[in-house]
Amino acid sequence: MPNNSQAAVGLAKMITVRDATGVPKTPIESVVQVFLEFSKVQETTAFLLEALKINSPNEGHLQTKLLEINLMSAPQVAEGIFQLNLFTHFDRERIAKMCE
Repeated sequence: MPNNSQAAVGLAKMITVRDATGVPKTPIESVVQVFLEFSKVQETTAFLLEALKINSPNEGHLQTKLLEINLMSAPQVAEGIFQLNLFTHFDRERIAKMCE
């Protein structure tokens, strides 16, 4: 991670392949934790955008996490994510409070 974070993103995307039922084979939360331990916000964002692209209701907490991290460190990126209208299961109340 510290030496080649872009390669880490590629690896993370490969290991979180979903099974036939749509469940990731590797817990997304674990991968996010590793990225955040190294303060890799951009890489965390890239990974989560790919990992959450099916917009599953079960992953609303991760959608919330993605928006939170970007509202805190890169508000323009968060705005871009909102404009893409990719996610619908995040905690709207929590995110709205952060936007105020």
